[in-house]
Amino acid sequence: MSQENQNKNNGAGISLPDKLIFFGLVAIVILSPTQFAFEIMPKMWLSIVDPLVWLVFASWLVSAWRKGELGQIRLPVVNILFILLACISVVKASSRVSAAKDIFQYVEYFVAAFLLFMHCGLKQDKSLVLARVLAAVASVVIAVGFWQYLDCSIPDFDVRATFGNRNVFGGFLSLALPLMLGLAMYEDDPLRKTWLGITIVAGVIINLSGATLLGLLAAFAVMTALKGRKAFLVYVVCAVVLLVWGFSFTKRDNNIILRNSVSLYNDNLEISPRYVEWQAAS
Repeated sequence: MSQENQNKNNGAGISLPDKLIFFGLVAIVILSPTQFAFEIMPKMWLSIVDPLVWLVFASWLVSAWRKGELGQIRLPVVNILFILLACISVVKASSRVSAAKDIFQYVEYFVAAFLLFMHCGLKQDKSLVLARVLAAVASVVIAVGFWQYLDCSIPDFDVRATFGNRNVFGGFLSLALPLMLGLAMYEDDPLRKTWLGITIVAGVIINLSGATLLGLLAAFAVMTALKGRKAFLVYVVCAVVLLVWGFSFTKRDNNIILRNSVSLYNDNLEISPRYVEWQAAS
């Protein structure tokens, strides 16, 4: 039997539960860049993605149990230690309810979602499909953010696309843009490569979170360096041009906004509120 026919037979042998689980993963990827949520308790919100993650995770566990694959599931030690440290922090938490909610979300992100995508998404060789779906969704999100960026009646802090504010939007960009760069570097289709390149540049321009920019610069540097010397040199040139010259022609004062978003002190030499918790108690 040829390799091609064998692959076709393997694809035809995928069970309905496995297909539904994969479609669930796709739904999670599509719905994740939103903040549609319901307030189930005062200051405690449940997004539409949270129950979906647990439903798909439970379905996957049942499927793995029926196949006798539960023993093959491995969670990295660093994930376990992170959850344990979060549990220890409850001892000194000012609100035990809020701390419990945070731990529940950590377990959702670093256990349920992590295992789902690592074992179900990657090991079934569906990672490229999921990556392209995320890239498509990210393109729509960035387009919304770009429209907000061009509308100067919208405050800088509210250039947020489908998220709550620019910092949360920046967190999404810090995950989506490196993935899109990875796709662009290894994509053969020129149209897809051009689309990804334009979207990445647009995402960098409309990002008004300085912390996100620093993270993106570091991530892009590592990725292009691993790709090769030519890719790294092209990246360095593009980054220098954008930082030194490109931001000067943007619709907003990106250089000033980005610097202020990460500066320790304001113009009155008062420490920024976001860094107050860093100071030792007096």
